[in-house]
Amino acid sequence: MAAMHVSQREKEWQKKDIYYNRYLAIRYITAVFFFANFWWLITLSMGKSLVAVVPLLLLILSGPAIWEQKEKFHNSQNTIRKTELYYLIQTLANVAFSFCYFTPLFRQLYPFLNQNGDEYLLTILLVGILLAGFALQRAVKIAKDEDRYYLTIMRYQKKTTSH
Repeated sequence: MAAMHVSQREKEWQKKDIYYNRYLAIRYITAVFFFANFWWLITLSMGKSLVAVVPLLLLILSGPAIWEQKEKFHNSQNTIRKTELYYLIQTLANVAFSFCYFTPLFRQLYPFLNQNGDEYLLTILLVGILLAGFALQRAVKIAKDEDRYYLTIMRYQKKTTSH
């Protein structure tokens, strides 16, 4: 009887793990943005720049998304509205910062760069746009149950209910 109880508990943990792993790429991308914005904030703060409020706001906005993703271990609903909103804002911010490359505002946003680093940072911003777009696309697929993990979940449920 105890072995059957443990087996049922294991099945529940496996199911939770599969549901949680649907968001793995999104969680990693969120971490990348969190630390990029964090180091940008630190760098601007050391220079006592008032523009430091920009990465600070992005960090604050990432908080609800991070919390929502953490809660996915206990909640198998397939929507992550706060995360989607955060990625939309981060994408728009990266687009705006990319356009600033062609204006004097770019130097205020990134005063720690020299001329050689400008193109490098523009590339990072463009990669950030692609990453955020990928995360948004992934969230939409999950919400519509069109992601590859959904098929894994269905196979797992079919396998565990047939035994």
